[in-house]
Amino acid sequence: MNTFLRLGNYNVPGYNLNVSGGMEIWDEEISGETSGTDVVNKGIKAKTLSVSLSIRFKDKDKLRELIRVLETKEPNGEMKIYTIANRTANMGGITQVRCSSSVGWKEESQIRAWSVSFSLREHLSVPERVEQQQKGVAAISEGEEGIVSTAESLVQPASTLDTSLDKLLKMTDKVLS
Repeated sequence: MNTFLRLGNYNVPGYNLNVSGGMEIWDEEISGETSGTDVVNKGIKAKTLSVSLSIRFKDKDKLRELIRVLETKEPNGEMKIYTIANRTANMGGITQVRCSSSVGWKEESQIRAWSVSFSLREHLSVPERVEQQQKGVAAISEGEEGIVSTAESLVQPASTLDTSLDKLLKMTDKVLS
């Protein structure tokens, strides 16, 4: 049973906390109209968390504060990113999240509390970091004197472009091996 959820320096209030996680693995079928089962993996998308809890009517200020935390944006207009502390989230390898999709609350008069639910989406997932590292490796090439530089900074005549591309491919193979 989850009893604790922390977003940055904020302890999420309430009781009956329930956190569930999930992730999408995108595959595309490539067998055409045959009965084959061939698929191409299109990647693993960011993990998501669904959170539900209850907040007593007498703790209305805590509900207001939770809503304000969940709707906080960065100066650039993006939703605020929080470091998350929660057993279920951390077991899924999730360390940073932002509020996404929905936030809801409704009165539950029989228990004199609000039923609150919201969704969190992982920020900088492990697959995303791996993909960024692979893009970084592909952007590295070797200059004329063995100096490593980014591919964007290389300006070479067409005759040396082929040899630089060969060097880049060899370096990439070495790094990935």
